[in-house]
Amino acid sequence: MRPDQDSFVELQFRTYYQSLMKTATAVLKDSFLAQDLVQDTFHALVNEVDKLKDHPDIEGWLHKTLLNRLKWHFRDQKQYNALFLSMSSDFQAEPGEEDERLEKIGLDWAKDLEEVRQGMSKEEFYFFRRQVLDKASYLELSQELGVTIYALKKRRERLIEK
Repeated sequence: MRPDQDSFVELQFRTYYQSLMKTATAVLKDSFLAQDLVQDTFHALVNEVDKLKDHPDIEGWLHKTLLNRLKWHFRDQKQYNALFLSMSSDFQAEPGEEDERLEKIGLDWAKDLEEVRQGMSKEEFYFFRRQVLDKASYLELSQELGVTIYALKKRRERLIEK
């Protein structure tokens, strides 16, 4: 950065840092995370320093940028939580969904289970029997087999494709 840009950013930092920290800390209730988001806000200022040097309301721009960072943080946190919960909670298929999937792999309930077993390995059949016939949850199977829920979902996908 040029010296004039550097002095401009430093002045804005000294002037507005405390105000931005108060806002971020009040919203997040976590001073370390607030520091990160305020730092991101000033990083955005550094990236746009030439455009913002003549901006009529730098304080407003900084606060709006911080609020956008806060929104992004909460959106990302929500997506992470949804992913985490989907992998750690019991999966329950919608009514009829299980039947559709079984039809997709050509399983006829009237067939003898021995015929089905012949097309699968011992481990695949155990997984199939526990989940489809016994209605065991991913969490139960994960604990029984000592694998992650994600791995079980992948096994199920491969079994359906068979």
